[in-house]
Amino acid sequence: MPAPSKVGRPRTTDLREVWNAIQYRAATGCQWALLPKDFPPFTTVQHYFYRLRDSGVLDILNETLTMAARLIAGREPEPTAASSTAR
Repeated sequence: MPAPSKVGRPRTTDLREVWNAIQYRAATGCQWALLPKDFPPFTTVQHYFYRLRDSGVLDILNETLTMAARLIAGREPEPTAASSTAR
């Protein structure tokens, strides 16, 4: 998650709850405005999600978790073969 800004108001949002809301949305596919009220406001969650997406952090996280899952399954971290769909 992003580090706190050195300027402006101090952060009051629990970033763990923001991440939980992002995971909830990914698992359920609900719309932003339909996030349960247990989470921070959907605009806050949406803001952090877009920052993570645009900075490439979500791509890095996905690649790292994929490699870890492959290692746990006893396979090489990177695939050794690829299928081609070009004809």
